[in-house]
Amino acid sequence: MSKNFRIGFYFHAGKQAFTLIEVIISVGIFAMLMTAVIYTFKGGSDSFSSGNWRVQTQKKAQGFLLQLKENLEKANYAIQIQGYALVRKLKMA
Repeated sequence: MSKNFRIGFYFHAGKQAFTLIEVIISVGIFAMLMTAVIYTFKGGSDSFSSGNWRVQTQKKAQGFLLQLKENLEKANYAIQIQGYALVRKLKMA
């Protein structure tokens, strides 16, 4: 074997440079890795947006239910909710 032949790649006169095929393969591998990173980031971003929307909607619903509870407690024959027990109040006349 020739001493210029090394693992399938040729080296010319002692210069160690990349061949066109090596550059194309490395760019292709880099492009595939970046595509995977971008899709992973996009999936995480979409998941965060969905979760954030759910949290905001639950907070709004909780505020509405709290206001509804307060309005019902102020009405005649109101029922006060304490934990899981119901306590009936006297008629406020």
